[in-house]
Amino acid sequence: MQCGEHVDAACLNYVCGYASKASYALAFKSSEYKSAGILEHTWLSTHRLLTKRAPLLPAMAADLCQLPLMVYSFQLTPLYAPVPHYVELVNGQYLIDGQKQQPQHADRFFYHQYLRRAEKLGSWTHTSMSFLEVARVARYDGAKDAIVPRVFGRGRYAAATTCSIGVRFVFELLAFCVGQWCATSIPHAHVQFVRWEFCCSPGEAPEGARMYRAARLSGTNADGAVRAAIRASVATGLPEYSEYPALEAAGPDEARRLVHQYLRQRMIWGLRVRCAKDDRIATFVYHMHGVRCLADAFEGVLTV
Repeated sequence: MQCGEHVDAACLNYVCGYASKASYALAFKSSEYKSAGILEHTWLSTHRLLTKRAPLLPAMAADLCQLPLMVYSFQLTPLYAPVPHYVELVNGQYLIDGQKQQPQHADRFFYHQYLRRAEKLGSWTHTSMSFLEVARVARYDGAKDAIVPRVFGRGRYAAATTCSIGVRFVFELLAFCVGQWCATSIPHAHVQFVRWEFCCSPGEAPEGARMYRAARLSGTNADGAVRAAIRASVATGLPEYSEYPALEAAGPDEARRLVHQYLRQRMIWGLRVRCAKDDRIATFVYHMHGVRCLADAFEGVLTV
């Protein structure tokens, strides 16, 4: 089932029976109507609804917690969104901020292979693909320490069959959510990574805005990865991107505003796909505005 259209479209796979619905409690047989006697039908419906069912209880709990209701009945491969930390070489090891060890897991190795995909991946990929796009057609094989094509449909119940991948992001109000989104959704390579386009070094930005400021600088610079992604979005011709051609000739203030708007808009679409409610979206918008003010104040361009 497809909901929405264009960039707002989301395909949902509905599985019956994930919640106890009120309609189940209101289905009666003809004999039950007669057995009610002098009792009114509305009273009987209310009585059965309250005593024999817990209507929509799982769905209500999930809705109040704003959990996604995209229940799936197919094989899914989870992918943890990489965090583009700033790393320094210390005693032969690359450490986060020169202090902490980098996480060692398959998805992190996959991301490092993606950064060098021009040499590592086969002809079935393209250097302009984002990490998410590559993950849809490739996977990391730990035994071979290499990237191999992702297998689809090898038999109806084959263990190697994968129908979809699901990306896990951190909570959107955390400082490195912007970096995670950029590393996953913006096409880039090792040359952009070593320029720290998605994470500033300590001292180049406030602690809570290091990844945001780096992403914004990547959008305002003519050769940045975010700038290239904006150009690619404009080339699609979608009306949602009609404002961004002005970025090429915009001044510094207008360029910062357009890049901020692009990042916020694309991340909101991602939250919509994850079934985020309007109040959660509004909180995220205010959070992005606060991070923008923090970065502007650090650069000395904050205006009231």
